[in-house]
Amino acid sequence: MNLQAKFRAFKLNTPGSLCSVYKDGNYTLIEARIPVGGINALIEDLKVHGKEKLDVLHITSWDVDHCDRSSLARS
Repeated sequence: MNLQAKFRAFKLNTPGSLCSVYKDGNYTLIEARIPVGGINALIEDLKVHGKEKLDVLHITSWDVDHCDRSSLARS
């Protein structure tokens, strides 16, 4: 069993959190926020792993420090 995983915490300009976990070919984003540098920072991290989109979006709470509903809109 391969237990190696990559965890990344993104820097935000506002209170709250945004993290990603990449393991076994799956890219999971924890929370729905836009990181410093905009959506391009997230897209670049996906590309590092050969991904064009998220496999899983895990939102732990609908409070604004966890999920910005406008961040869920696809641009």
